[in-house]
Amino acid sequence: MTTQQESAVRKPHILEVGVLLVCFLAIAFSFTGIFGLSIQLALFIALFMAILLGLRLSYTYDNLQEALKEGIFNGLEAVLILISVGALIGTWIAGGVVPSIIYYGLEFIHPSIFLLATVILCAITSLATGTSWGTAGTAGIAMVGVGEGLGIPLPLVVGNGMDPDESPRICCYSPHRLCSLTSSRSRARRVVQAGQGTASG
Repeated sequence: MTTQQESAVRKPHILEVGVLLVCFLAIAFSFTGIFGLSIQLALFIALFMAILLGLRLSYTYDNLQEALKEGIFNGLEAVLILISVGALIGTWIAGGVVPSIIYYGLEFIHPSIFLLATVILCAITSLATGTSWGTAGTAGIAMVGVGEGLGIPLPLVVGNGMDPDESPRICCYSPHRLCSLTSSRSRARRVVQAGQGTASG
C-alpha cells in the first residue's frame, strides 16, 4: 500500500459497523429461522458485505486478501489443537482406555470418595494431556459412566448446579445411602463384565 493509499484509508464509523451487523443478523436469522438454510450461507454473504465495506473505506482488494490470509493463519493454531483433541478422544475410546477407566472405577472407587477421585483424576489427565477439552471427552466421559453406575446424581459428577429441592437429599450420604450405592456398584460391575464378555465372544 502506497503512502497516498494509506492516507486515503479511514476507519469505519459506528453507524457503518452497526448497519453491517444488523444486516448480518437479519440474514442469519432469516436463513436459519425462516428458510431453514445453513448458517454457513449467511456467513458467506457476510464475507462479501465486509469486503464491500472495506472497499468503501478505500482498502484495495489485495489488502483485504492479505488481512484475510493473516486471520486464517492466526486461527490455524486453534484448529490444529481441536484436531489433536479429537484424535486423542477417538484413540482413547477405540483403544479401550475409557471403558477400562469405567471398569476399574466401578471396581476400586468407593462411592464416599468418588467425587474427590473424579477431581483428582481429571486434574491429572488435564495436566498430562494439556487440554481440558480432551479431559472432558475422555476421563470426563468415563467418570460420568462410573458415577451413573454408582447411582451418584450426574449433576454432581459433571459439576453443574443442583436443583435446590434435590440438594438436601443428595449432599449428605447416610449409611443406608452408601449401602445402596455399593449395591448399585456391584450391579453396574456385573453389567460391564457381561458387556465385555459379549464383545469378546
